[in-house]
Amino acid sequence: MNKTKIFSDEVVNDYLNLYESNDESSDTIINVDKEPNIEKLYAHSVILRTRSVYFSKALSKEWVKKQDGYFILSQPNINVLIFKIILKYLYCGILDFENLDIDIDLIELQSCKILNFVNNNPSFTIIKLNLLEIICKYPIILFDHNEFLDLNKDDLKLIIEHDDLDMKENDIFNYIIKWGIGKDEKILKDLINYIRFYQFSLNEFAEIIWKYKNLLLDELIKDVLNCNSNLNLKPMYDISLIRWGNFTIKSNLINREIALLLTKLIEKIDIKDDNSKGLKYKFTSLYNSCDNGYSPQIFHSKYDNQGATIIVCKIKNTSLITGGYNPLEWNRIKQYKETSDSFLFVIDYKDLKKYVVTYINSDHIKYAVYCDNNCNPTFGKSDFHITKDGCLKYKAKSYNKIINSHTLSLDSYDIFKIENITRPIILWAHARSLSTVFERPFLNFPKEFHVMHETFVPINHVYITNDFNFLNNISTPKAYD
Repeated sequence: MNKTKIFSDEVVNDYLNLYESNDESSDTIINVDKEPNIEKLYAHSVILRTRSVYFSKALSKEWVKKQDGYFILSQPNINVLIFKIILKYLYCGILDFENLDIDIDLIELQSCKILNFVNNNPSFTIIKLNLLEIICKYPIILFDHNEFLDLNKDDLKLIIEHDDLDMKENDIFNYIIKWGIGKDEKILKDLINYIRFYQFSLNEFAEIIWKYKNLLLDELIKDVLNCNSNLNLKPMYDISLIRWGNFTIKSNLINREIALLLTKLIEKIDIKDDNSKGLKYKFTSLYNSCDNGYSPQIFHSKYDNQGATIIVCKIKNTSLITGGYNPLEWNRIKQYKETSDSFLFVIDYKDLKKYVVTYINSDHIKYAVYCDNNCNPTFGKSDFHITKDGCLKYKAKSYNKIINSHTLSLDSYDIFKIENITRPIILWAHARSLSTVFERPFLNFPKEFHVMHETFVPINHVYITNDFNFLNNISTPKAYD
């Protein structure tokens, strides 16, 4: 039996009291901000040294001497309220932006200095993550700051490599070019490597990028242009997620936030997981009932064999949308299709936390979706079926129940093609070498691959990956005559 008890809350409260007390045990004075806003803060050097690599150096004998029993430090470039957040975090691990009444205007005034401070001090990782979240949500507070041109390269890199940055790629590129004026071209090229050129439209690429083509590889330019002119091609040089600021969706039924939620359902990950807003799926609008009506024949004649799709229906006189995900493809051949990845959902677009999802029941995967020339998109054994007169028929058989009504009137429904923009690289190892399977992007068949291998040589291992880090763990192939 473990008799050890940990009273972490009591320890945190004691250190919080010590932080707030400014008692005689303090041995450090930190002068923060500039006149007329300068403020003298008291602290304990032992805590600062222990909790922060930065203060461990700043309070070393080589850097500072005691005056009248106190170490005297100055932090003129940081706002007092921001620095109090940092101190409180160092004392008791509490990160408290709300109770200090720090608004976006204050972050804006100090964004460049705060970013540099926390990015260069590993003790402030949590604070850095919170600051990143704010800057990615309101990027203008950094990019339009009067000190932006003096921003450190590593600080700028930290922002532009982030999937959550809510800024169009062409704007990011223009800011980087502006920042790079008068700087070494090598530094500029290094930052430009973080630009997601495949997320430019053809017009944007021609108007904005072309005059700076000397900064890009010729092969990259050619591939970007090829991919823009032929949507069936996949990028050769970039498999970055779609940046949040670049993601657009043409629909009156769903927005970016709903699309992000749906991608998490596709990936079967926790909806509460908000680590990244980068999307690996591209949503292309295929069908809109407002334009095409509810005819099954029109649906099949135009939109069969398009690959994975999501159906989204707006339920009349409610704030609810419902629909389903088909990872296969629709066609007019009368048949059930088998998959374990399809699902049905209901989402309240006024409150995205109010959603219900049900994946195909394990004993019904053979009936996951149903195709028929005389039927609109259908899931399960008529679990979810859109009728010719614009109604949704629902009856739980192959999927669990998500809607109480059996018949629902629809305002409209949309169908989106769902395309995974990342391209896995498949490799295998055999006795003589490491061979590669390259996807053939010039074909219309996403599952067909071009295979390079030696005949009659046994395959020992197979790898599926988006990068080559795993190669470090593979032993060097043996040499044979």
